[in-house]
Amino acid sequence: SKLTLKFQNWLLDQIRLDNLASILLNLKKFCLSLPSTIEKTAIQHVLSMISSCRSLTELQLTLSKYLTDFKEIQHPFPQSLEHLNLSLAYYKQVENDNIPSCILSSLLSRLSKLKSLALRIYKHYMPKSSVTVNPNLLRFSQTLSILDIYLSRLSLKDISVSKLFQDISKMKVLSVLRIDVSRSKFLTKIPIKLDVTDLMKEIMIKCSHCPNITDEGVSMLFTTLSLMTKLTTLILNFRGCTKLQKVNLNLTRCVSSLTNLDLDFQNCTLLSNQRISILSDSISNASSLVRFKLLFDSCHKLNTIGLNLGNCIQLQDVTLDFSILKISGQELCKVLNTLSFSSKLNRLWIKIACCPLLEEISFDFLGTLSSLSSLELVFLEINVTQSTFTNLFSNLSKLQKLTSLKLYFCLLYTSDAADDLLCVDLGGRRIIKKKK
Repeated sequence: SKLTLKFQNWLLDQIRLDNLASILLNLKKFCLSLPSTIEKTAIQHVLSMISSCRSLTELQLTLSKYLTDFKEIQHPFPQSLEHLNLSLAYYKQVENDNIPSCILSSLLSRLSKLKSLALRIYKHYMPKSSVTVNPNLLRFSQTLSILDIYLSRLSLKDISVSKLFQDISKMKVLSVLRIDVSRSKFLTKIPIKLDVTDLMKEIMIKCSHCPNITDEGVSMLFTTLSLMTKLTTLILNFRGCTKLQKVNLNLTRCVSSLTNLDLDFQNCTLLSNQRISILSDSISNASSLVRFKLLFDSCHKLNTIGLNLGNCIQLQDVTLDFSILKISGQELCKVLNTLSFSSKLNRLWIKIACCPLLEEISFDFLGTLSSLSSLELVFLEINVTQSTFTNLFSNLSKLQKLTSLKLYFCLLYTSDAADDLLCVDLGGRRIIKKKK
């Protein structure tokens, strides 16, 4: 651990050199000078990352914490740095799970021209207590345009990241924002309010498996997203947020610019038809949408989606998951039939599992997708008739450009054992009873 700390301080000192080639040369000499018994993997990893940098204005650096605590970095980064990818990796349990704010503050203290920052903090164990993260981003409010923050598995609390969210809300030239706070069991809200509604191009918010996230906690975020006018990419992941009851998100203002939409609401068991209607209506008008992903797996209260993709004529990639819903075959066909207007669609992935009301499904929309090249259908534990299969394969024969086809079927009852319910388990597998 002493060698690791010594090397990191030496590396930060070397970064102050003006010539990138000199840094790499000194780094190689340092590696060769180490005894053969020393583990060199971590040092070689840093060497490979720095070797990929094109100039001193673009730097990727990983600092690993083993048994020693960082108290202060003596040599901060040079003022000319514009692009920084900084990772703090914690591999072993320590007495204090908190990440000292002085580490981030001292590293970023001299930077004045930073345009993009990727901050990733890894803990390869679940911390005993909540972790506080405060990189003090307010100093970059006039320069920072790309911000990527990964804080997954840190057991965050609202107070732990309140200052971080406040600083993000005050960014003036931000165009790309990516935040991952997944698996923060104490987190209840994402209080982000962006004023740069006409500059934002890409937003990714991942807070999956945060069971205490509430409607009030994301209301400010949804209101901000509804004001975006030039958004091209939106990725929202609320998987496993079991207290989320409604998605009051209106994308009407950015439907002309939105090309990539990825929504994951799996296991949001309290969502109902009326509480997603605003979202469904706004998606239906997204005429420029190219890639669309919608996951509603295990949203038990949903029996209709209300989604109409007929106006999304630019669609090329579609992923849909309607598993464990109370949706009927008629309601499902309403959604699928709207895909027939997507003449440019080349990839389609559909999963439907454990939907007891599904019987008849029509695949006539497949026959109209002349440009479709990749198709994957997953139907698990549903009860469909023979006519459904006949309809499916007759439409598959019309797809002349299809190069990849994957079909997964696990029916509720098989045709040869449907009359003997006591000998068939869920999924159609016959139970063989041995006679004594």
